[in-house]
Amino acid sequence: MIHIRLSWPEISLAGNVGVLRKVYAMQRQLISKDGANQGDWNSEIDGACGEMAVAKWLGMYWTGTIGETDKPDVGPYEVRTNGSRKYTDTILRPGKVHKDRAYISVLAFLPDFEIIGWIMGADATQQQWFRNGTPDRPKAWFVPQTALQPFDTLPIAEVA
Repeated sequence: MIHIRLSWPEISLAGNVGVLRKVYAMQRQLISKDGANQGDWNSEIDGACGEMAVAKWLGMYWTGTIGETDKPDVGPYEVRTNGSRKYTDTILRPGKVHKDRAYISVLAFLPDFEIIGWIMGADATQQQWFRNGTPDRPKAWFVPQTALQPFDTLPIAEVA
């Protein structure tokens, strides 16, 4: 596990990206391929901050893209941030999984972040992990922490 602390200006910048992503989705009435509305305000902000934390750890520039959902989150990597204080699974939603990309799992405790491990998209989509989450969310893959790989095995890939 890797601990990263974002500065308040970094949180402000990433938080604004999260808000802009939510507004973008609302303006376009976007519904994800699994039938869920795009994330709530908190999950969008936590997600953007988690991406920034991973970029900071990797020493990579974070673009904070809005509306470009086919591009990786940080360099060649996808980031999944969980802001729950009750559950620690890495959540991948149907229609949004790139099987050839590494997914880095992050727990958010603003201003602190715990980067837990990683898993390839193809390995994360095992039937045993596919289930309902909360009642208002469709099925997704809930990958347990025990299935994540250590960072010394993270593939070094060229930026797409």
